Amino acid sequence: MLHLVLCRRVRSPILYQQIRGRGTRTAPHIGKKKFVIYDFFKNHEYFNDSESDVFTGTGSGSGSAGTGDRPLAEARELIELGRDDEWLHAVAYVEVGPEGERVDNKQYVSNWETAIRNAADEDAVIQKIRHNQPLSDDEEVDLAKRLNQPEMYFNEDNLRKAYQQPSGNLVDFIRAALGTFKIKSREEQLTESFQAWMVTKNLTPQQAQFLSLLKNRGIVKGKVAVNDLFQPPLSILDAAGLGVELFGEKGLRTIIEDMNESVFASRTA
Repeated sequence: MLHLVLCRRVRSPILYQQIRGRGTRTAPHIGKKKFVIYDFFKNHEYFNDSESDVFTGTGSGSGSAGTGDRPLAEARELIELGRDDEWLHAVAYVEVGPEGERVDNKQYVSNWETAIRNAADEDAVIQKIRHNQPLSDDEEVDLAKRLNQPEMYFNEDNLRKAYQQPSGNLVDFIRAALGTFKIKSREEQLTESFQAWMVTKNLTPQQAQFLSLLKNRGIVKGKVAVNDLFQPPLSILDAAGLGVELFGEKGLRTIIEDMNESVFASRTA
């Protein structure tokens, strides 16, 4: 593998090491001497992963980045690009197994929750999670391996897609299956962020009601643009005119920028 593309946040150290390890694997049949990581979400910073550790092939992957026993000394290249992960919420299936079979998100979640509940009484590690006891690294690795077996391939990556929770982790998904943890929908999370943001503002009731309309648009699109005020359904309500009346032209642009940064951008940072 010459290119690794990280298009979402990774918060599990085990998964991060597994992904990074794919780049460090040797591949003599293609004359591989280097690889490039495209990190869209600064995962390497989250895990305090130095450039030399990532790119010299000396990390915990399954092989050094070369054809011999000696790791390569050439510098690698890191490319970072900013990008939203709203695409995750538009995909209604996960791909499982070596053939990439598509399974509907709801069916995958249903199968997952049934499997976890059935295993809860016999599996000591799942019982620890049920009682909110911390797991050791070895327990987490072993549990992840046992769950990621044919035919359903229950793993953190697939579960994030099925639950549409890009920053979720395996333990939380198990707790959700056991009924001890509620995974909030994207709309619930954004609404909570919006309400917390509104508390920090000194708004009239009319201004608050207007911003609630914009919030609903932001939930659908992932952010609010000034041009949205001139398009249906907001244009039908003369949102642009009302917004200028309530905030002034400059103030309207400022409050929209603030909402995007504080409410919607916080969901993809």
